[in-house]
Amino acid sequence: MKNVTKHVGRLERVKRMPSSKDGNPRFKLLIISQDKDIEGNPIEGSPYARMRWICRTQVDAMLGYAVENHVGKMVEVHIGDHYGKKTVNCLYPWG
Repeated sequence: MKNVTKHVGRLERVKRMPSSKDGNPRFKLLIISQDKDIEGNPIEGSPYARMRWICRTQVDAMLGYAVENHVGKMVEVHIGDHYGKKTVNCLYPWG
């Protein structure tokens, strides 16, 4: 995976994509970036403030089973390029 970046935001939308050939779930995600410091205060002048990231989970990744548990919550995501598509590498609850 190339160009991996870390973002903090709210996981707002999850769309189920066709399963992999092995039957594992895949999702398309919308993350609305709300960059905040450790106390929850907005970071002034952050280039990522209020940006939206549309990405997907990898094929046959264990992450596909955990995504629906974080809808509507603040998460920390690591997004990178995987075969030319924005793909979630890691997803952690934040806060």
